[in-house]
Formats: sequence, structure tokens, C-alpha cells
Amino acid sequence: MVQKLQEPDIKPHLEKILPTDNVANATFSTNFFTSFGLGIITEQMWEFIENAPKILLERQLKELEELEK
Repeated sequence: MVQKLQEPDIKPHLEKILPTDNVANATFSTNFFTSFGLGIITEQMWEFIENAPKILLERQLKELEELEK
């Protein structure tokens, strides 16, 4: 199941239930799925939460660069 959820064709459809837009949403989702035994599908989200400041800063810089073009 974990491998299927990580496929490039599937990932865009899961952005609402497995969000990586901000730490609060990612934390809520990981806690939700972990509460009923599906924490295994949230492993990448925990990596996002741990590295969120760096990841979010990189996203913002990339968006600014695109706006400047």
C-alpha cells in the first residue's frame, strides 16, 4: 500500500489527505492516520515535518524566482 501511495501518478490525488503544505496540516494528518494504525503511510510526512523550515523556505525562494522571470 505504501509503495502504491508513493507512485507519481497517485501522489497528486492525495495532497489533501497527506498534505505537505505546512507543518500544522502535516502533523494533524500524521496523527490522524497513526491513531488507527496507518502510521506507516505517513513516514514521508514525518520527514517533511522534521525538515519543514528548510523545505518551505526553498519553496518560497523558488516561487519568488519564478515571479521575477
